[in-house]
Amino acid sequence: MEEKTITFDLSTDKLLDMAEGKLDDGEFLGALRLLHKSLDLYGPGADEYADIAEAYEGMELYERAAHAWFCFLDICAEEERVDAYEGLITCYYNLGNAPMAMHYYGCMMCDKYVTDDMGAEMAEVLRTPALPRFKVSWPPESADYSGDIDAGLKAIKSGKYAEAQQCFLRVHPDSEYYPSAMNYLAVSHLLAGDSAKAEKVCTEALARDPENVQLLSTYAAVLIEQERRQESRTVAEKLAVMETDDPDELYKVATVCCENELYDEAYQKFCLLERDVFYDKTLLFFKAVAAFRSGRVKESLASFGKILDLYPRAAVARYYFRAVREYAEGGGKGDAPFTSFFYRVPRGIREENAGTLVFLTNMTAENLQMLIRQPYVNEVLEWAFDESDGQEPQLQALAAEVLAAGDLQPQLWQMLLDPSVGDVIKIDALRRKCERNKDFSCGVVISDIYCHADFERLELGRKCRQKFISAYAMLFARFAVIGDIRAEDLRFAAQSIYMLLAGADKFSAVKDKESLAGAIYLTVSSSADKRKLRRIVRVLGTTEEEVSELLSAIHACMPAMEEAAAAEAEQKPKRKKRKGEEANDDEAH
Repeated sequence: MEEKTITFDLSTDKLLDMAEGKLDDGEFLGALRLLHKSLDLYGPGADEYADIAEAYEGMELYERAAHAWFCFLDICAEEERVDAYEGLITCYYNLGNAPMAMHYYGCMMCDKYVTDDMGAEMAEVLRTPALPRFKVSWPPESADYSGDIDAGLKAIKSGKYAEAQQCFLRVHPDSEYYPSAMNYLAVSHLLAGDSAKAEKVCTEALARDPENVQLLSTYAAVLIEQERRQESRTVAEKLAVMETDDPDELYKVATVCCENELYDEAYQKFCLLERDVFYDKTLLFFKAVAAFRSGRVKESLASFGKILDLYPRAAVARYYFRAVREYAEGGGKGDAPFTSFFYRVPRGIREENAGTLVFLTNMTAENLQMLIRQPYVNEVLEWAFDESDGQEPQLQALAAEVLAAGDLQPQLWQMLLDPSVGDVIKIDALRRKCERNKDFSCGVVISDIYCHADFERLELGRKCRQKFISAYAMLFARFAVIGDIRAEDLRFAAQSIYMLLAGADKFSAVKDKESLAGAIYLTVSSSADKRKLRRIVRVLGTTEEEVSELLSAIHACMPAMEEAAAAEAEQKPKRKKRKGEEANDDEAH
């Protein structure tokens, strides 16, 4: 009997076709799985990133969609850039960032491939409804206090708790905004470390409105902070049986239940909440942990898996997914794996990963190149950007240093184009890449603005080489990407200064890379006034005196160089004139 071999077509075209079919059917998670599979197998592709952006837009995950559009923009054909601009307009408009939406609208309208229809469609999207000219301010109980509430919340986010409290206290007790204001007032006291004042606000407000879900939830958190756990659990049990379909209230109740170890109740609330909030990473993580702690191993794996479909580089979720899966495959025997409602790996794993990062940053470039592509190293790097939902700048900075030093693509490329990664981290990574002094070209997003960086290496001698390369790298990363100075001008200035100092044997005037960078910058700058000098020394971490001294030394070398050039010209043997040139000279005179 002849054996038959079944083959599966996993070409990039087939994967794209299947993904686009799922997109058409609204199966966003399935589409993402196929698209990321294609990227893993075949590397970055413009079509893949366009479809990934579309999937994230369909899920209303606009920050992730923007990242995908930036990746698309960096590798797409010239005539396709308008598609990226259109997508970025949509993303930033929905993120509430009108200035960035207008920036990319301007980019689109300046593109030679834009059509009238595209321009008109995006103009309609950006059309802002007129703000009401008046709001109710009297009588006090009927006034519109939404502005005070918003101002207070903004102050809380900035850590200005006293300022926030003043905003909330302006709300009249008989206003419909009062319960919310008191809830946020209690939260501000709690965040400021004054649980006693937070409790007082809660009890007084609950005396007026005893069934208020938000206030009860905050009160339970206050009791937890005061280690009055039984009282907090009583409040949580009351909340668990209260009926509400408000997403904010459901979320508060679910988290309070988690804090009070009511895991079954928490899981049920998260399930209700997921009907309205389908793709929230935090919600899915909480649901996964609550499911596991309430004995729902299958449901826990499903929620962790959903996170990984949405965020393939979610290293924290991947760690718990593997731990729960191993526990399930072992029949649930032995000790259950540790799971945390905080989005971070267990302390021991965290310390091990952090130690690995530090170790990698201290390696030589040669040794790093040998280790950088190991799967474990990649896991640690992904963890650094994912730990605590990517809000660990120190970990991110270490990981970015390793990516730049190891020149690891496409991870470095992905990081430079990710709008959620801090600008300082990306600038420093770009500087480290420039310090390798090798030609490269890449995209980078700074302050949500996409730019393309073209770096050309310095041609230098051996003396003082590294100081010049480092100074040039500092300036390129800070000013040539989105600043007002052209990279080629910086390069020309750096090499010209090098030649001047080399010709006069005055490299001793270069004290450090920071003052050298300042001198190069001011050489390129159209105006080198005192104000600009003060600005650049502050940015580069040097002093006015050091930069001024170096500039004086450079200027002092110029006459010597001119004299040397003139002397060299005189010493060169004169070329004998060809026949006819003498006659031409006579005619000219």
